[in-house]
Amino acid sequence: MMIPTDRFDDALSYASRLHRAQLRKGTRIPCVPHLLTVAANVADCTDSRVEPKPPWRARKAAYLEGLHHKPARSLLVSLANKTHNARAILGDRRQVGEAIWDRFTGGRDGTLWYYAGLAQAFRMLLPGPLADELDATVRAMAA
Repeated sequence: MMIPTDRFDDALSYASRLHRAQLRKGTRIPCVPHLLTVAANVADCTDSRVEPKPPWRARKAAYLEGLHHKPARSLLVSLANKTHNARAILGDRRQVGEAIWDRFTGGRDGTLWYYAGLAQAFRMLLPGPLADELDATVRAMAA
């Protein structure tokens, strides 16, 4: 069990201020609990630090390629983040059906392409139970 440090508290406070007005795609669920869930699995993820963001497909392709150059610590954080996102997408899909894909810039095909790429990369770069869970969740999303 991780005991939060002052550094963690500062990061949480910063993230809360930064994301307090944001909601999870297509829901009324705030983003901050997502950040805590990711942190609970071990928390370093974004596909772009520039504004305006580059085009979606190019940004996601660059993120997938960049995974091969990240340290293991960052990979674990990214895997925890993406697994939580995939679980949320799958859960929402079960509730709202195919309309779920309207929430995403990449639509159904682009979103599934991206998550399949993530699952493949993590199975290779960070094999283990969490990578297996992401893979299974992505397969269920596509079914």
